[in-house]
Amino acid sequence: HEQYSFEATFTGELMDSRLEYTAGLYYFQEDTATNRQLEGGYSRQDYFQHYLLSLSPLGALRGLGNATAATPTPAQYACLTPGACSEADTGAAFGAIVAYLNDPVVRGSYTAYASALDAARNSGAMPIIIDTEAMAAYASLTYHVSDNFRITGGLRISDEERTGLQQPVSPFFGDTTTLMGNPIDLNYANISFDSTDPSLSLEYDVNEDMLMYASYSEAFRSGGFNQPSTALRQEGKTYGEDFVFNSEEIAAYELGFKSDLMNRRLRINGAVYYYELTNEQSNIPKNLLLGTAREIVNNNADFYGAEIDVIALLGEKFTASFNYAYTSGELDPVVNPNLCRNVQTGAEEDCTGGGFGMPGVDQTATSIDYREDIVGNSENSATFALNYVDEIRDGVELRGHIDYSWKSQRETSPRVFTDERHIVNANVRFDYRGADDKGTYLMLWSKNLLDEDYRTDGLGFETFANRVYIYGEPRTFGVTVGMSF
Repeated sequence: HEQYSFEATFTGELMDSRLEYTAGLYYFQEDTATNRQLEGGYSRQDYFQHYLLSLSPLGALRGLGNATAATPTPAQYACLTPGACSEADTGAAFGAIVAYLNDPVVRGSYTAYASALDAARNSGAMPIIIDTEAMAAYASLTYHVSDNFRITGGLRISDEERTGLQQPVSPFFGDTTTLMGNPIDLNYANISFDSTDPSLSLEYDVNEDMLMYASYSEAFRSGGFNQPSTALRQEGKTYGEDFVFNSEEIAAYELGFKSDLMNRRLRINGAVYYYELTNEQSNIPKNLLLGTAREIVNNNADFYGAEIDVIALLGEKFTASFNYAYTSGELDPVVNPNLCRNVQTGAEEDCTGGGFGMPGVDQTATSIDYREDIVGNSENSATFALNYVDEIRDGVELRGHIDYSWKSQRETSPRVFTDERHIVNANVRFDYRGADDKGTYLMLWSKNLLDEDYRTDGLGFETFANRVYIYGEPRTFGVTVGMSF
Protein backbone atom coordinates (compact mmCIF):
# COMPACT_ATOMS: atom_id res chain seq x y z
CA HIS A 1 0.00 0.00 0.00
CA GLU A 2 1.37 3.39 -1.02
CA GLN A 3 -0.34 6.77 -0.87
CA TYR A 4 0.44 10.45 -0.76
CA SER A 5 -1.55 13.67 -0.76
CA PHE A 6 -1.00 17.40 -1.16
CA GLU A 7 -3.18 20.23 0.06
CA ALA A 8 -2.90 24.01 -0.17
CA THR A 9 -5.26 26.16 1.92
CA PHE A 10 -5.76 29.90 1.83
CA THR A 11 -7.59 31.84 4.57
CA GLY A 12 -8.24 35.52 5.10
CA GLU A 13 -10.63 38.38 5.77
CA LEU A 14 -12.07 41.19 3.65
CA MET A 15 -14.40 44.17 4.08
CA ASP A 16 -13.11 45.09 7.55
CA SER A 17 -13.41 41.47 8.69
CA ARG A 18 -17.09 41.21 7.71
CA LEU A 19 -16.20 38.60 5.08
CA GLU A 20 -14.08 35.59 6.03
CA TYR A 21 -12.91 33.11 3.43
CA THR A 22 -11.21 29.74 3.14
CA ALA A 23 -10.19 28.18 -0.17
CA GLY A 24 -8.01 25.28 -1.15
CA LEU A 25 -6.83 22.62 -3.55
CA TYR A 26 -6.40 18.93 -2.77
CA TYR A 27 -4.70 16.01 -4.52
CA PHE A 28 -4.59 12.34 -3.48
CA GLN A 29 -2.98 9.27 -5.05
CA GLU A 30 -3.15 5.71 -3.77
CA ASP A 31 -1.85 2.35 -5.00
CA THR A 32 -3.02 -0.64 -2.97
CA ALA A 33 -3.14 -4.39 -3.54
CA THR A 34 -3.89 -7.57 -1.60
CA ASN A 35 -1.44 -9.62 -3.65
CA ARG A 36 0.27 -8.98 -6.97
CA GLN A 37 0.63 -12.65 -7.96
CA LEU A 38 -2.44 -12.55 -10.17
CA GLU A 39 -1.73 -16.03 -11.51
CA GLY A 40 -3.17 -17.35 -8.24
CA GLY A 41 0.05 -18.65 -6.69
CA TYR A 42 -0.70 -16.73 -3.49
CA SER A 43 -3.04 -19.38 -2.13
CA ARG A 44 -2.24 -22.78 -0.65
CA GLN A 45 -4.20 -25.74 -1.99
CA ASP A 46 -5.04 -26.83 1.54
CA TYR A 47 -6.85 -23.57 2.28
CA PHE A 48 -10.13 -24.80 3.76
CA GLN A 49 -12.28 -22.22 1.97
CA HIS A 50 -11.48 -23.78 -1.41
CA TYR A 51 -12.91 -27.09 -0.30
CA LEU A 52 -15.99 -25.67 1.39
CA LEU A 53 -16.91 -23.85 -1.80
CA SER A 54 -16.20 -26.96 -3.84
CA LEU A 55 -18.52 -29.17 -1.82
CA SER A 56 -21.67 -27.20 -2.61
CA PRO A 57 -21.94 -27.85 -6.37
CA LEU A 58 -20.24 -31.25 -6.19
CA GLY A 59 -22.59 -32.52 -3.51
CA ALA A 60 -25.61 -31.92 -5.75
CA LEU A 61 -24.17 -34.33 -8.35
CA ARG A 62 -24.11 -37.38 -6.11
CA GLY A 63 -26.09 -40.39 -7.31
CA LEU A 64 -26.89 -39.30 -10.88
CA GLY A 65 -27.73 -42.45 -12.84
CA ASN A 66 -26.94 -43.70 -16.35
CA ALA A 67 -23.36 -42.45 -16.27
CA THR A 68 -20.55 -44.56 -17.68
CA ALA A 69 -18.05 -43.19 -15.17
CA ALA A 70 -18.32 -44.43 -11.61
CA THR A 71 -20.27 -42.24 -9.22
CA PRO A 72 -17.86 -40.73 -6.66
CA THR A 73 -18.30 -42.19 -3.21
CA PRO A 74 -18.87 -40.21 0.01
CA ALA A 75 -15.35 -41.22 1.04
CA GLN A 76 -13.91 -39.60 -2.10
CA TYR A 77 -15.81 -36.39 -1.41
CA ALA A 78 -14.55 -36.51 2.18
CA CYS A 79 -10.97 -36.57 0.83
CA LEU A 80 -11.48 -32.95 -0.25
CA THR A 81 -11.23 -31.94 3.40
CA PRO A 82 -7.66 -30.78 4.21
CA GLY A 83 -5.64 -33.53 5.93
CA ALA A 84 -8.39 -36.16 5.65
CA CYS A 85 -6.52 -38.35 3.15
CA SER A 86 -3.04 -38.92 1.86
CA GLU A 87 -1.80 -36.88 -1.09
CA ALA A 88 -2.21 -39.87 -3.39
CA ASP A 89 -5.77 -40.62 -2.22
CA THR A 90 -6.72 -36.95 -2.55
CA GLY A 91 -5.41 -36.89 -6.13
CA ALA A 92 -7.29 -40.09 -6.95
CA ALA A 93 -10.51 -38.62 -5.49
CA PHE A 94 -10.20 -35.50 -7.59
CA GLY A 95 -9.52 -37.64 -10.66
CA ALA A 96 -12.66 -39.69 -10.08
CA ILE A 97 -14.77 -36.58 -9.57
CA VAL A 98 -13.41 -34.92 -12.72
CA ALA A 99 -14.04 -38.08 -14.76
CA TYR A 100 -17.62 -38.22 -13.48
CA LEU A 101 -18.26 -34.56 -14.28
CA ASN A 102 -16.92 -35.02 -17.80
CA ASP A 103 -19.01 -38.10 -18.46
CA PRO A 104 -21.15 -37.42 -21.58
CA VAL A 105 -24.32 -38.53 -19.82
CA VAL A 106 -23.65 -36.25 -16.83
CA ARG A 107 -22.72 -33.30 -19.03
CA GLY A 108 -25.56 -33.93 -21.45
CA SER A 109 -28.29 -34.41 -18.88
CA TYR A 110 -27.07 -31.95 -16.29
CA THR A 111 -25.61 -29.12 -18.32
CA ALA A 112 -26.61 -26.61 -15.65
CA TYR A 113 -24.39 -28.37 -13.13
CA ALA A 114 -21.45 -28.56 -15.51
CA SER A 115 -21.86 -24.90 -16.36
CA ALA A 116 -22.04 -24.01 -12.66
CA LEU A 117 -18.80 -25.87 -12.01
CA ASP A 118 -17.15 -24.21 -14.99
CA ALA A 119 -18.19 -20.83 -13.61
CA ALA A 120 -17.12 -21.58 -10.02
CA ARG A 121 -15.14 -18.76 -8.43
CA ASN A 122 -13.44 -18.51 -5.07
CA SER A 123 -15.25 -15.67 -3.32
CA GLY A 124 -12.80 -14.80 -0.58
CA ALA A 125 -9.40 -13.10 -0.31
CA MET A 126 -8.72 -12.98 -4.04
CA PRO A 127 -5.85 -10.92 -5.51
CA ILE A 128 -6.82 -7.37 -6.42
CA ILE A 129 -4.99 -4.15 -7.36
CA ILE A 130 -6.68 -0.75 -7.01
CA ASP A 131 -5.22 2.58 -8.14
CA THR A 132 -6.95 5.80 -7.08
CA GLU A 133 -6.36 9.41 -8.13
CA ALA A 134 -8.52 12.18 -6.65
CA MET A 135 -8.53 15.97 -7.00
CA ALA A 136 -10.72 18.62 -5.39
CA ALA A 137 -11.15 22.38 -5.13
CA TYR A 138 -13.14 23.95 -2.31
CA ALA A 139 -14.10 27.34 -0.92
CA SER A 140 -16.13 28.67 2.00
CA LEU A 141 -17.31 32.25 2.67
CA THR A 142 -18.75 33.59 5.92
CA TYR A 143 -20.49 36.97 5.74
CA HIS A 144 -21.40 38.87 8.91
CA VAL A 145 -24.73 40.43 7.98
CA SER A 146 -24.86 42.03 11.43
CA ASP A 147 -23.21 41.56 14.79
CA ASN A 148 -25.51 38.66 15.60
CA PHE A 149 -26.30 37.12 12.19
CA ARG A 150 -23.89 35.19 9.94
CA ILE A 151 -24.30 33.33 6.63
CA THR A 152 -21.78 30.74 5.49
CA GLY A 153 -21.76 29.23 2.02
CA GLY A 154 -19.40 26.59 0.69
CA LEU A 155 -18.69 24.54 -2.41
CA ARG A 156 -16.47 21.52 -3.04
CA ILE A 157 -15.82 20.15 -6.54
CA SER A 158 -14.39 16.64 -6.57
CA ASP A 159 -13.06 14.44 -9.35
CA GLU A 160 -11.92 10.89 -8.70
CA GLU A 161 -10.78 8.03 -10.89
CA ARG A 162 -10.24 4.42 -9.85
CA THR A 163 -8.83 1.44 -11.70
CA GLY A 164 -9.39 -2.08 -10.42
CA LEU A 165 -7.80 -5.36 -11.51
CA GLN A 166 -8.99 -8.57 -9.82
CA GLN A 167 -8.34 -12.21 -10.58
CA PRO A 168 -10.94 -14.77 -9.46
CA VAL A 169 -9.43 -18.17 -8.73
CA SER A 170 -10.69 -21.75 -8.75
CA PRO A 171 -12.19 -22.92 -5.45
CA PHE A 172 -10.81 -26.39 -6.19
CA PHE A 173 -7.07 -25.78 -6.59
CA GLY A 174 -6.58 -22.04 -6.00
CA ASP A 175 -5.36 -21.51 -9.57
CA THR A 176 -6.86 -19.59 -12.51
CA THR A 177 -8.28 -22.64 -14.35
CA THR A 178 -11.76 -24.08 -13.83
CA LEU A 179 -12.35 -27.73 -13.06
CA MET A 180 -13.43 -28.10 -16.72
CA GLY A 181 -9.99 -26.86 -17.81
CA ASN A 182 -11.06 -23.40 -19.01
CA PRO A 183 -9.22 -20.18 -18.05
CA ILE A 184 -10.88 -17.88 -15.51
CA ASP A 185 -11.08 -14.35 -16.87
CA LEU A 186 -9.91 -11.49 -14.66
CA ASN A 187 -12.03 -8.42 -13.89
CA TYR A 188 -10.79 -5.05 -15.09
CA ALA A 189 -12.65 -1.74 -14.76
CA ASN A 190 -11.93 1.97 -14.80
CA ILE A 191 -14.53 4.06 -12.96
CA SER A 192 -14.73 7.79 -12.30
CA PHE A 193 -16.80 9.99 -10.02
CA ASP A 194 -17.54 13.71 -10.29
CA SER A 195 -19.36 15.53 -7.54
CA THR A 196 -20.24 19.16 -6.85
CA ASP A 197 -21.26 19.52 -3.21
CA PRO A 198 -22.66 22.80 -1.83
CA SER A 199 -23.28 23.80 1.78
CA LEU A 200 -25.18 26.63 3.45
CA SER A 201 -25.55 27.52 7.13
CA LEU A 202 -27.23 30.35 9.04
CA GLU A 203 -26.24 31.39 12.58
CA TYR A 204 -28.19 33.81 14.75
CA ASP A 205 -27.25 35.00 18.23
CA VAL A 206 -30.54 35.38 20.06
CA ASN A 207 -28.61 37.01 22.92
CA GLU A 208 -25.22 36.61 24.57
CA ASP A 209 -26.26 33.24 25.97
CA MET A 210 -28.00 31.53 23.05
CA LEU A 211 -27.17 30.75 19.42
CA MET A 212 -29.51 29.15 16.89
CA TYR A 213 -28.41 27.65 13.59
CA ALA A 214 -29.69 25.88 10.50
CA SER A 215 -27.57 24.09 7.91
CA TYR A 216 -27.75 22.17 4.65
CA SER A 217 -24.85 20.27 3.11
CA GLU A 218 -24.12 17.66 0.49
CA ALA A 219 -21.28 15.15 0.30
CA PHE A 220 -20.34 11.90 -1.40
CA ARG A 221 -18.35 8.75 -0.71
CA SER A 222 -16.78 7.28 -3.81
CA GLY A 223 -17.61 3.86 -5.16
CA GLY A 224 -15.18 1.07 -5.77
CA PHE A 225 -14.60 -2.62 -6.37
CA ASN A 226 -15.70 -5.80 -4.61
CA GLN A 227 -12.68 -7.99 -4.00
CA PRO A 228 -14.75 -11.22 -3.77
CA SER A 229 -16.43 -10.67 -7.15
CA THR A 230 -17.33 -14.02 -8.73
CA ALA A 231 -19.80 -13.26 -11.54
CA LEU A 232 -18.90 -14.06 -15.14
CA ARG A 233 -18.03 -11.16 -17.43
CA GLN A 234 -20.99 -9.22 -18.76
CA GLU A 235 -21.39 -9.13 -22.51
CA GLY A 236 -19.31 -6.34 -24.01
CA LYS A 237 -17.56 -5.58 -20.69
CA THR A 238 -14.35 -6.63 -18.99
CA TYR A 239 -15.88 -7.39 -15.59
CA GLY A 240 -18.80 -9.12 -13.91
CA GLU A 241 -21.88 -7.36 -12.58
CA ASP A 242 -20.82 -7.78 -8.93
CA PHE A 243 -17.35 -6.23 -9.39
CA VAL A 244 -18.29 -2.51 -9.22
CA PHE A 245 -20.41 -0.58 -6.72
CA ASN A 246 -21.49 3.06 -7.06
CA SER A 247 -20.68 6.15 -5.02
CA GLU A 248 -22.86 7.09 -2.04
CA GLU A 249 -24.37 10.58 -1.84
CA ILE A 250 -25.90 12.36 1.13
CA ALA A 251 -27.96 15.52 1.62
CA ALA A 252 -27.99 16.59 5.28
CA TYR A 253 -30.36 19.02 7.01
CA GLU A 254 -29.78 20.16 10.60
CA LEU A 255 -31.46 22.61 12.96
CA GLY A 256 -30.16 23.32 16.45
CA PHE A 257 -29.22 25.65 19.26
CA LYS A 258 -26.39 26.20 21.77
CA SER A 259 -26.96 27.99 25.07
CA ASP A 260 -25.24 28.99 28.34
CA LEU A 261 -27.81 29.82 31.02
CA MET A 262 -27.97 30.80 34.71
CA ASN A 263 -24.75 32.83 34.58
CA ARG A 264 -23.12 30.03 32.61
CA ARG A 265 -23.83 27.42 35.28
CA LEU A 266 -26.07 25.50 32.88
CA ARG A 267 -25.26 24.60 29.28
CA ILE A 268 -27.88 23.05 26.97
CA ASN A 269 -27.23 22.16 23.33
CA GLY A 270 -29.75 20.46 21.07
CA ALA A 271 -30.24 19.52 17.43
CA VAL A 272 -32.55 17.67 15.06
CA TYR A 273 -31.41 16.34 11.70
CA TYR A 274 -32.55 14.59 8.54
CA TYR A 275 -30.27 12.75 6.08
CA GLU A 276 -31.14 11.60 2.57
CA LEU A 277 -28.80 8.86 1.32
CA THR A 278 -28.71 7.91 -2.35
CA ASN A 279 -26.90 4.70 -3.34
CA GLU A 280 -26.09 3.91 0.28
CA GLN A 281 -23.33 1.29 0.40
CA SER A 282 -24.46 -1.87 2.24
CA ASN A 283 -22.36 -4.95 3.02
CA ILE A 284 -24.05 -8.31 2.35
CA PRO A 285 -22.99 -12.01 2.33
CA LYS A 286 -22.22 -13.67 -1.01
CA ASN A 287 -23.07 -17.25 -0.09
CA LEU A 288 -24.41 -19.50 2.65
CA LEU A 289 -21.19 -21.39 3.24
CA LEU A 290 -18.91 -18.58 4.38
CA GLY A 291 -20.19 -15.50 6.18
CA THR A 292 -16.84 -13.74 5.63
CA ALA A 293 -17.29 -13.71 1.84
CA ARG A 294 -19.15 -10.43 1.30
CA GLU A 295 -19.74 -7.64 -1.20
CA ILE A 296 -21.12 -4.09 -1.27
CA VAL A 297 -24.41 -3.23 -3.00
CA ASN A 298 -26.23 0.09 -3.36
CA ASN A 299 -29.67 1.11 -2.07
CA ASN A 300 -31.40 4.23 -0.68
CA ALA A 301 -32.31 5.34 2.84
CA ASP A 302 -33.51 8.35 4.85
CA PHE A 303 -32.27 8.90 8.41
CA TYR A 304 -33.62 11.30 11.04
CA GLY A 305 -32.93 11.94 14.68
CA ALA A 306 -32.41 14.32 17.58
CA GLU A 307 -29.77 14.90 20.24
CA ILE A 308 -29.51 16.94 23.43
CA ASP A 309 -26.54 17.68 25.73
CA VAL A 310 -26.83 19.18 29.21
CA ILE A 311 -24.00 20.22 31.57
CA ALA A 312 -24.76 21.76 34.98
CA LEU A 313 -22.62 23.06 37.85
CA LEU A 314 -24.06 21.78 41.13
CA GLY A 315 -22.51 23.97 43.80
CA GLU A 316 -18.78 24.59 43.66
CA LYS A 317 -17.57 21.00 43.57
CA PHE A 318 -20.01 18.93 41.51
CA THR A 319 -20.65 18.90 37.75
CA ALA A 320 -23.38 16.79 36.20
CA SER A 321 -23.81 16.04 32.50
CA PHE A 322 -26.48 14.27 30.45
CA ASN A 323 -26.71 13.27 26.80
CA TYR A 324 -29.51 11.59 24.85
CA ALA A 325 -29.63 10.69 21.16
CA TYR A 326 -32.35 9.19 19.01
CA THR A 327 -31.79 7.96 15.46
CA SER A 328 -34.20 6.15 13.14
CA GLY A 329 -34.99 6.05 9.44
CA GLU A 330 -37.00 4.92 6.46
CA LEU A 331 -34.97 2.24 4.73
CA ASP A 332 -35.31 0.80 1.25
CA PRO A 333 -34.79 -2.99 1.10
CA VAL A 334 -31.24 -4.27 0.77
CA VAL A 335 -31.71 -7.11 -1.72
CA ASN A 336 -29.10 -9.85 -1.88
CA PRO A 337 -28.54 -10.79 -5.56
CA ASN A 338 -26.52 -13.89 -4.60
CA LEU A 339 -29.11 -15.75 -2.55
CA CYS A 340 -32.73 -16.68 -3.21
CA ARG A 341 -35.62 -17.82 -1.08
CA ASN A 342 -37.16 -21.19 -1.81
CA VAL A 343 -40.88 -20.41 -1.93
CA GLN A 344 -41.71 -24.02 -1.07
CA THR A 345 -39.57 -24.36 2.06
CA GLY A 346 -38.86 -20.72 2.93
CA ALA A 347 -35.13 -21.51 3.17
CA GLU A 348 -32.42 -19.29 1.73
CA GLU A 349 -30.52 -20.95 -1.10
CA ASP A 350 -27.89 -20.37 -3.74
CA CYS A 351 -29.67 -18.68 -6.69
CA THR A 352 -27.88 -20.92 -9.20
CA GLY A 353 -29.70 -24.01 -7.97
CA GLY A 354 -26.37 -25.83 -8.13
CA GLY A 355 -25.65 -25.63 -4.42
CA PHE A 356 -28.28 -25.93 -1.74
CA GLY A 357 -31.08 -25.18 -4.21
CA MET A 358 -32.41 -28.00 -6.37
CA PRO A 359 -33.43 -27.77 -10.06
CA GLY A 360 -37.07 -27.05 -10.77
CA VAL A 361 -37.76 -25.40 -7.41
CA ASP A 362 -39.40 -21.99 -7.77
CA GLN A 363 -37.06 -19.37 -6.31
CA THR A 364 -37.01 -15.58 -6.15
CA ALA A 365 -34.08 -13.34 -5.29
CA THR A 366 -36.13 -10.25 -4.51
CA SER A 367 -37.75 -11.73 -1.40
CA ILE A 368 -34.62 -11.50 0.79
CA ASP A 369 -34.20 -8.13 2.52
CA TYR A 370 -30.87 -7.98 4.36
CA ARG A 371 -31.69 -5.14 6.70
CA GLU A 372 -34.11 -4.66 9.56
CA ASP A 373 -32.51 -1.57 11.15
CA ILE A 374 -29.83 0.99 10.39
CA VAL A 375 -26.73 -1.21 10.50
CA GLY A 376 -24.33 -0.16 13.27
CA ASN A 377 -26.81 2.22 14.90
CA SER A 378 -28.56 2.12 18.29
CA GLU A 379 -31.92 3.79 17.98
CA ASN A 380 -31.67 5.16 21.54
CA SER A 381 -28.63 5.99 23.65
CA ALA A 382 -28.08 8.05 26.80
CA THR A 383 -25.22 8.92 29.14
CA PHE A 384 -25.22 10.46 32.62
CA ALA A 385 -22.03 11.52 34.45
CA LEU A 386 -21.20 13.13 37.79
CA ASN A 387 -17.83 14.76 38.55
CA TYR A 388 -16.44 15.95 41.89
CA VAL A 389 -13.40 18.22 42.40
CA ASP A 390 -12.05 19.40 45.78
CA GLU A 391 -8.73 20.52 47.22
CA ILE A 392 -8.50 18.34 50.32
CA ARG A 393 -5.31 20.06 51.48
CA ASP A 394 -2.72 22.43 50.12
CA GLY A 395 -1.27 21.02 46.90
CA VAL A 396 -3.50 17.90 46.90
CA GLU A 397 -6.62 17.78 44.75
CA LEU A 398 -9.25 15.05 44.81
CA ARG A 399 -11.22 14.20 41.68
CA GLY A 400 -14.06 11.72 41.49
CA HIS A 401 -16.03 10.56 38.46
CA ILE A 402 -18.88 8.13 37.84
CA ASP A 403 -20.86 7.64 34.63
CA TYR A 404 -23.71 5.49 33.42
CA SER A 405 -24.39 4.75 29.74
CA TRP A 406 -27.29 2.99 28.09
CA LYS A 407 -27.67 1.86 24.50
CA SER A 408 -30.48 -0.05 22.87
CA GLN A 409 -29.59 -3.03 20.70
CA ARG A 410 -28.17 -2.45 17.24
CA GLU A 411 -27.86 -4.52 14.09
CA THR A 412 -24.14 -5.06 13.45
CA SER A 413 -24.57 -7.09 10.25
CA PRO A 414 -27.66 -8.52 8.54
CA ARG A 415 -29.92 -10.08 11.19
CA VAL A 416 -27.18 -10.11 13.84
CA PHE A 417 -27.92 -7.88 16.84
CA THR A 418 -26.00 -6.74 19.90
CA ASP A 419 -27.50 -6.61 23.39
CA GLU A 420 -29.05 -3.63 25.09
CA ARG A 421 -26.36 -2.48 27.49
CA HIS A 422 -26.16 -0.66 30.85
CA ILE A 423 -22.57 0.22 31.76
CA VAL A 424 -21.21 2.00 34.87
CA ASN A 425 -17.62 3.30 35.08
CA ALA A 426 -16.00 5.09 38.02
CA ASN A 427 -12.65 6.46 39.17
CA VAL A 428 -11.03 8.43 41.99
CA ARG A 429 -7.91 10.51 41.34
CA PHE A 430 -5.45 12.28 43.66
CA ASP A 431 -3.35 15.06 42.11
CA TYR A 432 -0.19 16.15 43.95
CA ARG A 433 0.96 19.46 42.56
CA GLY A 434 4.59 20.45 42.78
CA ALA A 435 6.56 23.50 41.76
CA ASP A 436 6.26 24.88 38.22
CA ASP A 437 3.10 22.81 37.62
CA LYS A 438 5.08 19.60 37.95
CA GLY A 439 3.54 16.84 39.97
CA THR A 440 2.23 13.31 40.25
CA TYR A 441 -1.17 11.68 40.38
CA LEU A 442 -2.69 8.41 41.52
CA MET A 443 -5.96 7.12 40.05
CA LEU A 444 -8.04 4.13 41.16
CA TRP A 445 -10.55 3.10 38.50
CA SER A 446 -13.10 0.50 37.49
CA LYS A 447 -14.71 -0.17 34.13
CA ASN A 448 -18.04 -1.98 33.83
CA LEU A 449 -18.45 -1.72 37.59
CA LEU A 450 -21.68 -3.79 37.63
CA ASP A 451 -20.09 -6.57 35.52
CA GLU A 452 -22.66 -6.29 32.72
CA ASP A 453 -22.57 -9.17 30.20
CA TYR A 454 -23.24 -7.83 26.71
CA ARG A 455 -22.42 -8.41 23.03
CA THR A 456 -20.79 -5.59 21.04
CA ASP A 457 -20.52 -7.17 17.58
CA GLY A 458 -21.31 -10.32 15.68
CA LEU A 459 -21.24 -12.14 12.34
CA GLY A 460 -23.55 -14.95 11.28
CA PHE A 461 -22.08 -18.39 10.54
CA GLU A 462 -25.34 -20.30 10.41
CA THR A 463 -24.19 -23.14 8.13
CA PHE A 464 -21.26 -24.75 9.92
CA ALA A 465 -21.23 -23.31 13.43
CA ASN A 466 -23.02 -21.10 15.89
CA ARG A 467 -22.98 -17.38 15.34
CA VAL A 468 -19.76 -15.67 16.37
CA TYR A 469 -20.07 -12.73 18.79
CA ILE A 470 -17.66 -10.28 20.35
CA TYR A 471 -18.42 -9.45 23.97
CA GLY A 472 -17.67 -6.31 25.96
CA GLU A 473 -14.99 -6.36 28.63
CA PRO A 474 -16.06 -7.73 32.02
CA ARG A 475 -15.64 -5.75 35.22
CA THR A 476 -12.04 -4.56 35.52
CA PHE A 477 -10.14 -2.66 38.22
CA GLY A 478 -6.88 -0.79 37.91
CA VAL A 479 -4.43 1.69 39.35
CA THR A 480 -2.77 4.36 37.22
CA VAL A 481 0.18 6.45 38.38
CA GLY A 482 1.48 9.43 36.37
CA MET A 483 4.06 12.17 36.59
CA SER A 484 4.57 15.47 34.80
CA PHE A 485 8.12 16.77 34.45
